[in-house]
Amino acid sequence: KESRMIVPLSGGVPPLTPAFSRRAESVSYAEKKQIVDDLIGEFGLDKVRSNLIGDEASRGISSGEMRRVSIATELITKPRVLICDEPTSGLDAYNALSVMEALKRVAERGCTVIASIHQPRSSIFYICDDALVLWNGKTVFSGRTKSCIKFLSKHGFECPDDFNVADFIIDTVTLEDPERIEFLVESTKKAAYKKADRLIDGKPNTDAETSSKSSSRRGSKDSISQKSSQSDMKFMEAVLESQSGFATNWLTQLAVLSHRSMKHLIRKKTLLLTHTIAYIAIAIFIGLAYLRAEVTIQGIQNRAGSLFFQVALFSFAAISSIDMFLSERPVFVRERGNHAYRTSAYFIAKVFTDIVPLRVVLPIIYSLIVYWLIGYQSGVLNFLRFVIVVLLINVVSASFMLMLSASVRTVASGTVIAVLVLLLMLLFGGLFLNVESSPVWINWIKYLSWMLYSYEALVTNEMFGLKVRVSLEGVDRVEVDGNIFLTQFGFNYANFGRDVAILAGFTAAYLLIAYIVLRIFVKYRQ
Repeated sequence: KESRMIVPLSGGVPPLTPAFSRRAESVSYAEKKQIVDDLIGEFGLDKVRSNLIGDEASRGISSGEMRRVSIATELITKPRVLICDEPTSGLDAYNALSVMEALKRVAERGCTVIASIHQPRSSIFYICDDALVLWNGKTVFSGRTKSCIKFLSKHGFECPDDFNVADFIIDTVTLEDPERIEFLVESTKKAAYKKADRLIDGKPNTDAETSSKSSSRRGSKDSISQKSSQSDMKFMEAVLESQSGFATNWLTQLAVLSHRSMKHLIRKKTLLLTHTIAYIAIAIFIGLAYLRAEVTIQGIQNRAGSLFFQVALFSFAAISSIDMFLSERPVFVRERGNHAYRTSAYFIAKVFTDIVPLRVVLPIIYSLIVYWLIGYQSGVLNFLRFVIVVLLINVVSASFMLMLSASVRTVASGTVIAVLVLLLMLLFGGLFLNVESSPVWINWIKYLSWMLYSYEALVTNEMFGLKVRVSLEGVDRVEVDGNIFLTQFGFNYANFGRDVAILAGFTAAYLLIAYIVLRIFVKYRQ
């Protein structure tokens, strides 16, 4: 009914990904590529092969083409039965007919196609070999499509010559007297019992319809090529031999999903461009605001303030990761339900393609700009420690957002929770509230704030060993060790290694929780 796909990918990519994760390892790359090419050609998608899928915000392929892509994706494994829930709903007459013609070709290849359709045009109705008409869950008619009108006519329901057959059938079962429809139900039931009795008695069914159906089925089976059958055998053998139920191994799944996730990220030009411009612009702005901070009392305030601002900045900037799993949840649930890949392969691919480009590369560029503009301690070791802590802030913040993304149902609820948690961590971050003098009954919250450990690591890295010039009225200028200010903040330089380890621990914990939620709690609902 709904075509759920990853938006920035092209019309040819969604079928390609399952082809490599759901087809057996024994099927060669060339064969898998040929399967994709055949499906793209069969569903008339050659012209849009390189077009983006699109959504409400970005223009892409049409709704009919999107529906055909969605169906083609499920045909990668060449199933024997394909069930479509309202494949024509929401489409115009032309696109609806195109989808049904594609399904007809699939059926002629030997696959049984079952589809629920509402108010189809006459040409679509007669594309179907058999029809099942339901009324309040009861069978009104079941048989060859061309016999439906004859059946209704036999029981007093005449279809006008200029009337849509499908509309007439729907009007009959919904608008007519329920007692008359109940009579149709009983007639169909009696006919079914008679056919069942003949089968039980072992008598051949000479009915013309059955003969026609059998002939059609034999013709469909004979039309399946030997090459296709051999490919199917390879796939089935691999699945039967696999104890895990997956056609491919974990590394193959990881490689395919990483490739798709990277393409997903690259084609989201707005996200990449926004992050890049934002990091560079904010680095320049902060650097100019605190340009060449002096090593004085006022300069210490600027240095400490700039470091805390950056901790808060990176923490709140990670909110952009909240929709990471949410936007792909329907696709992930469907593909995992089809045993296309393991949850762990999907999770690792998504984490690395989000964290490495956005939370590692860009923060390094940011650090190269802001560190020297503000004029922090010029030692190489100080700079490397600064970069490490900045990276950890970005990674731990993104990991927390990924955990929220896997846990909540909407972006709005995730954003609200994220803001509330971040504000609480901001309060216990070490600047607005002295961690040594906070009330005992809420003091435990500081141990959950990664901002506190991040800020302590950055401040101790900058203040330790720094000689601060202090000028007092009537007193010559003296130099004071920066450790004095650390003591006032309640920080200790010896905690730097501990702070880094805790930040790494927070990252691992958040990612583990996110994986457990995806693995256990995010399930396909029938």
